[in-house]
Amino acid sequence: MSQWEQELPALTFHKISRRLLLNMRRIQGLVVQDRENAAIHCAGRQETLLVSRVELRRIRQWLELAGEEGDEFSPRKAASDRP
Repeated sequence: MSQWEQELPALTFHKISRRLLLNMRRIQGLVVQDRENAAIHCAGRQETLLVSRVELRRIRQWLELAGEEGDEFSPRKAASDRP
């Protein structure tokens, strides 16, 4: 895993667990499920990825930073909760 972390661009890929790197540009939506967990909807995947509220906070911070830097990715749209 550490080799992938070194090779992949840090601004695009975020480690959300010991065994999972998330391509942040593939996020289509975030849904808070309860006080402790949220689901991430990614383009090209039918299943959702479950993350803790700590990871959700980090992901939202990344999305906000990407938007402030004028990134072509649309973080505000991706971070909105799905109906």
